[in-house]
Amino acid sequence: MLRPSSLAARTASYTARCPGLADATNTIAEGEVQQLANIGNLTVDEAAYRETIRCKTALLFEAATHTAAQLCTRDLQHIETLRRFGLHFGLARPVVRAGC
Repeated sequence: MLRPSSLAARTASYTARCPGLADATNTIAEGEVQQLANIGNLTVDEAAYRETIRCKTALLFEAATHTAAQLCTRDLQHIETLRRFGLHFGLARPVVRAGC
């Protein structure tokens, strides 16, 4: 079992290597709140729906691919390419899944 100080040290190490991860986590949580606030709201327009997808699903995939790339390589072009792939995949996935 990890002690809190050991966990904090590991988390600080990852955070230092992947500084955008905390911001992404906050935005993903905000997207979840947006989605919950819009349950049953039939007046949500396409722009608001896409913003919820961006904040929630797209940033989750973006953060995952970006963080993995940062941990695996120092090639900035490769890191950026994987980050963008995750973002675009995350934008497309809910639309394809919903059959729109």
